[in-house]
Amino acid sequence: MMKRLKKKKKKEKEKEKEKEKEKEKEKEKEKEKEKEKEKEKEKEKEKEKEKEKEKEKEKEKEKEKEKEKEKMMMMIYQLKILLKLGRMS
Repeated sequence: MMKRLKKKKKKEKEKEKEKEKEKEKEKEKEKEKEKEKEKEKEKEKEKEKEKEKEKEKEKEKEKEKEKEKEKMMMMIYQLKILLKLGRMS
């Protein structure tokens, strides 16, 4: 009778240990999921940074175009003045 009780208790303890192990496994899985989420967030941040860099590059290109346009306008203006001076003489 005592042996049976001891065996039963032992089995119960083993079951408890198994349950604890399962809980630990679940916790580990949750941690992994959290890590994955963090990685995804980081990737999103990187994508956003890349987009910002692209926007900055576009702005720079626009500024360059504006400068070129201004140079051309200045050259045209100077040529007009030279033509007027050429006609006067």
